[in-house]
Amino acid sequence: MPILSGQIVTADDLNHLKPATYHASASVSLVGVVTDADIVGATITFDTDTDNAVYVATGDFDADWDGAATGLFQGKLAVDGGIQTELVLISQAAGAAGDRIPGSHTWRGTLATAGTHTLKLIGTVPDVDQAFESVHTALTLVIYEVV
Repeated sequence: MPILSGQIVTADDLNHLKPATYHASASVSLVGVVTDADIVGATITFDTDTDNAVYVATGDFDADWDGAATGLFQGKLAVDGGIQTELVLISQAAGAAGDRIPGSHTWRGTLATAGTHTLKLIGTVPDVDQAFESVHTALTLVIYEVV
């Protein structure tokens, strides 16, 4: 909603013009074999004051192959418990071992209602010799409130 000429602007209006930023790093590596598991520590819980706040979330994933390549790593974002359809896929060349490959993805969406929200990274790791390493796996989030 635009601010109109002659309108009285409140402190809440001004506070909503400033984006809120958050960052959470994984605290534990996610070791395979797992499908759609929480990446511990890469979770952000926050409050919005207005309906239809916009989020821009970037997930950075550190895929580590200790063994030979099998399957695809999948990095996902869950918003208030719902896993988003967009994801990052990370693969390794056949026969290679010991590689570390980063992957990232940015999601944008709207939070329909004001209140408490939780965004978190979700991972799928295809083999026991593989992991999303906690060292460089993190979630960065920017929230834009509606004035």
